[in-house]
Amino acid sequence: MNKWKVFFSQKAHKDFLSLDNHQKRIVAKAIDKVSSNPLPFTQGGYGIPLGNKHGFDLTGLCEIKLRGQNLRIIYKLFEAFR
Repeated sequence: MNKWKVFFSQKAHKDFLSLDNHQKRIVAKAIDKVSSNPLPFTQGGYGIPLGNKHGFDLTGLCEIKLRGQNLRIIYKLFEAFR
């Protein structure tokens, strides 16, 4: 299956590096899985579309939750880089 390219913002990279090694492996595995189809679940992908809630406008972003680790990954799609 064709995977999308993954780029980290500086903040996301810093957050990733602050995780312990076990969490890094879990997050890397989740990102690898989602990169195969990062579209929102409404379009057949893995992402959960976000919106404007509680004063935070995350419209246009998606997330995946790693419930066992109490973590979530928020991402934005740039289809031009596909």
